[in-house]
Amino acid sequence: MGEIYSFFDYFKFLDNPVECLLFKAGFKKEITVKSKDFAQLITIKNPSSLNRLMNAFACGVNDYDGLINFIYEIESAKEIINWEDIKIYNQFNLPIGSFYERFHEGYWDSFGIDFNGRVVIDVGSNAGDSSLFFASNGAEVFAFEPVIELHELALKNASLNDNLKDKVHFFNCAVSNKRGKINIDLMDSISVYTSSVNQKHFYDVDVITIADILRKYNVKPDILKMDCEGCEFGIIEGSDLSMFNDIIFEHHSKMVKKEYNSLVKKLENEGFKIKKYGSFSFDFDDMGFIHAYK
Repeated sequence: MGEIYSFFDYFKFLDNPVECLLFKAGFKKEITVKSKDFAQLITIKNPSSLNRLMNAFACGVNDYDGLINFIYEIESAKEIINWEDIKIYNQFNLPIGSFYERFHEGYWDSFGIDFNGRVVIDVGSNAGDSSLFFASNGAEVFAFEPVIELHELALKNASLNDNLKDKVHFFNCAVSNKRGKINIDLMDSISVYTSSVNQKHFYDVDVITIADILRKYNVKPDILKMDCEGCEFGIIEGSDLSMFNDIIFEHHSKMVKKEYNSLVKKLENEGFKIKKYGSFSFDFDDMGFIHAYK
């Protein structure tokens, strides 16, 4: 169903959907994308850039010119690229897979949250792009990522941004509703795995709870962001989150074979209102973003 949903979005958002689909399928080496809503054209050479554009169209684009400039930066040969006042290592020049999934695609702007002066717990911080975005908008961020390679890249990205180094705190651990350990399969955790990554394929990481984070790091319960490939079910179902003001998470119902509505009901019982946000890649019943707010 997700692929069908994605297919029709090309016709919904683009003036040249067939050409773009041929490019995505590998029949064209580059494509000039013609948006129905924006006059500016963009010529791209990497299918990941087309996915990024389509995600942005589906979520709502607030700064299309900036998004285009960022995509051109990514497709360049630069080792380090810029978006506004944030610097990150270029994903196409790194040995591990394609990430920066939420960076400059309108995801966080679309929720309408003012991050200035707020505290964000970022569960599933990946390579740190979203964490740096929150911090650049005035938040203090506590970021948790179990995959060691992505955690190390987040630290490298943070080191490029001296003005944010005191605002973002990165931790290599998982978060759930119970303490313990989990075994990480690196090949399942990173979308593209190559022989140039020399870490072990399997390793154990600590698991902590939201209550542990609030207590151990003296964190104010304010904004909770989760993009953690299914762990959102354990956290929401097994934790009291009523003290938070905003909870933003991507549900992975299809992955864990559970209904996302159980999470919505739990949060509503804790006093939250709910907004739902889909993407171009999946039917919302399979995967989508939810904003719980008060």
